[in-house]
Amino acid sequence: MLTIVNTLQEQQVSFRSLTEGMDTMTPSGEFLFQVFGALAQYERALTCERVMAGLAAAKRRGRRGGRPPAIMGENWRPSSPRWTVACPRQRCAATFPSNAPR
Repeated sequence: MLTIVNTLQEQQVSFRSLTEGMDTMTPSGEFLFQVFGALAQYERALTCERVMAGLAAAKRRGRRGGRPPAIMGENWRPSSPRWTVACPRQRCAATFPSNAPR
């Protein structure tokens, strides 16, 4: 959002928020916009910090993230007989190229 508003200001266009009552053409509106931007950046950093702390705590407890496997134990089998034997990397890469549309 900050990049968009800066681009608009370079072209002599102001940003006016009707819900917050701020206009970037006034000094108080510019200040308020900068404060909101700083608060948003702080909140994002705080959220990332909390997520990383939660993941580290789960790892210490021996927990693994992600979805549990849909097929487990004796019911599991390779989706293709080709995977039952060792498949050289180059042959596998040629079979499933990375630039294939998904």
